[in-house]
Amino acid sequence: MSEMEKYYQVLGVQLGASKEVIKQAYKDLVSVWHPDRFVNNPRLQQKANEKLKEINWAYKKLMEYMANLSYETHKSTSSDYEESPQSKYQPPLKEGQTKRGQEEVLATKVHNLHQKSL
Repeated sequence: MSEMEKYYQVLGVQLGASKEVIKQAYKDLVSVWHPDRFVNNPRLQQKANEKLKEINWAYKKLMEYMANLSYETHKSTSSDYEESPQSKYQPPLKEGQTKRGQEEVLATKVHNLHQKSL
């Protein structure tokens, strides 16, 4: 059994479960195994503390895995598109001009240029 499979097993979810399912399973297990529920029995409190550490570790590792998976997926899809340097340039705002005002000025200029070409 791989490390990742063990983490899924600790949380009691199927391999490849969604982030939401993992999060809900984690919350359920924390409510069951929280050491504060066993304040009158030190032996059970110690066992719950150890179990909670295992649950927290598995949850942490699965969330890191999900975040990396999400990042890699986003990275691979977004790297196909590259903006041209011209599309990133924004002329500086004039005094008292808002970004919206700047966009309207640019849109008007483009419209006027288009009308002249017709």
